[in-house]
Order: sequence, then C-alpha cells, then structure tokens
Amino acid sequence: MRAIALLFFSLYSCVVLAQDSNFTGKIVYEYTFINPETGVDVSDMMAEQYGREQHYFINEHSYKSYDENGTFKQLYNSANNLYYFVLGDQVMKMEASNATANEITITQFDETETILGYECKKLIVKTESSETEYWYAPKLSVNQTVFSKHKFGEWSNYLEATNGALPLKYIIKKGDFVWTTFATSIEIMSFKDDDFDIENELESN
Repeated sequence: MRAIALLFFSLYSCVVLAQDSNFTGKIVYEYTFINPETGVDVSDMMAEQYGREQHYFINEHSYKSYDENGTFKQLYNSANNLYYFVLGDQVMKMEASNATANEITITQFDETETILGYECKKLIVKTESSETEYWYAPKLSVNQTVFSKHKFGEWSNYLEATNGALPLKYIIKKGDFVWTTFATSIEIMSFKDDDFDIENELESN
C-alpha cells in the first residue's frame, strides 16, 4: 500500500509540474475602456466593436478566443505560424512573423498583485505607438519557444521576458482609450489539435 501511495504521489507531482510549465485551458477576461482625457468609462460604446469579455483558450502550441456571445475573434497555430482575426464581417489571415513595432522596450518591476490566487508580477512593453502594462503569473505559463515566431503584437517578446508566463491583467494605453483586460476565471482543460483548426472554426461559425 505504501508503494502504491508513493507511486500515486509521484504521478500526481509530475502532473502538477507539467501543468505549471505548460498551461492548457481557458481564461475569461473582462474589458473596461476609459477615456484618458475625461476619465469617463466608455465600455458600453466600445463593446460594439470589441465585446465585453474575451474567452481565451490555449494549449501547448495554439490559442483562440471568442467574445461573451461565442463569436469567433482570433486564432493562432504555431504549426504554420498563421494568425487569423476578425475584421468587420471577414476573417483575415496574416503571417504571425510580421512584427507590429520597430522599437520595443521592456521594463520589469518589483511590484506584485494577486489575481485569482496567483501572485502576478508587473512588466511594461513600450513601442513607438503604444504602451502595455502586464501583470503576469509565473505559475501559469506555456513553452515560450513554441511561440517564438509569433512576432505580431510583440507576443514573442512578451513571452521571452516572462519566461512564458501568461498575463492575468493587461492595460493598453493607445490613442483615445485605456483598455484594461482583467481575468475573472481560470479553468484547466485539454484540447485536440482539431480544436485549433481554422477550417473547422469557420465551418462552425
């Protein structure tokens, strides 16, 4: 019985460690938009374009997301390094290797914030046109090497700086609004490769 208990503990520990290093599951984020000049909450107006929530699914090599109504918004698969996103009524395709910024500055901070039970660290990514403040959870991470070709949106730069840790809050300061995305739930899930196939996604929407 002791040997069985030790074997179970060893297997359980391996599962936990694997999950800590390669999160697969769902994170639900809520959006808030603020006009930086007036301080007015414009979330209702911006919801027409961006929605009110992001339901984000990720596994070892791909991710996708929907809004609160289940409407498809984006998909990335590292197998072909293609990124798909919705623009108006069309689904657009682009090479994720296309960088969106020429100048990228990343600054780490000592501040921490606890979100959904995870201690998160602060990091700011600045480009020539935007600034994003991230609060990332080191215990909730993916393999950054798998996403290393994902230059679009500075995603590979961000993952390299955080050792693959996923954000549970981020604040984008750009143009006429400050966009805060805040995690409200985390669920461990497993997926098949077909769950991140764009053709299957288009057929179901």
